[in-house]
Amino acid sequence: MKRLTLLVLSVAMIIASTSTFAGSYPTNSEYYFNPIQTHFSWPTISRRIVENGNWGTKRTNDNGTTRPHRGIDIGPTTAGATGQSVFAAQSGTVIGIFNEGYGNVVAINHDGADFNAPGTYYRTVYTHVDSILVGIGDDVSRGQKIATMSNSGTNGIHLHFEVHAIPSITSSYNTWKVYSDVPFDPKRAYNGYLPQVQ
Repeated sequence: MKRLTLLVLSVAMIIASTSTFAGSYPTNSEYYFNPIQTHFSWPTISRRIVENGNWGTKRTNDNGTTRPHRGIDIGPTTAGATGQSVFAAQSGTVIGIFNEGYGNVVAINHDGADFNAPGTYYRTVYTHVDSILVGIGDDVSRGQKIATMSNSGTNGIHLHFEVHAIPSITSSYNTWKVYSDVPFDPKRAYNGYLPQVQ
């Protein structure tokens, strides 16, 4: 019960802090983001966040209900360009590759000890990708090319990118509909903010 209470409190604190942060960027219009690449490197050569691609923007489900966007959408440097490289944001182990909901998906687990955050664990998720170059269980390096940007599972070409806090380095990920993870605005990871699951 104590762990559950701590987890609920952690999630509430993360949601509160990320919503404030996200409000400092355009909600529905395109903009360019300049990351501070301390803990993670940026996953593409493009810095262009597409229209309605910001963290927390409202999305509509198939049944008409709405949900917050739990990642950011990075468009190619030139709108409509295909095949731009997608890179691992940090060293880690590929924990999942599948096609569900977000088209082709690659998920990588990271140990915070590798980037001066011992005792913390994170997952980066890369969706709408193509030409996947890694397999489940592969160890990857920060900046290693893992796939290309595409329109897999979506209409427009872009990379949907997520960063999650996870309870352990071995946390599984076999579906994008995960409730044990704590996703947070990826832009925060590029400004020195690294929450953790208690």
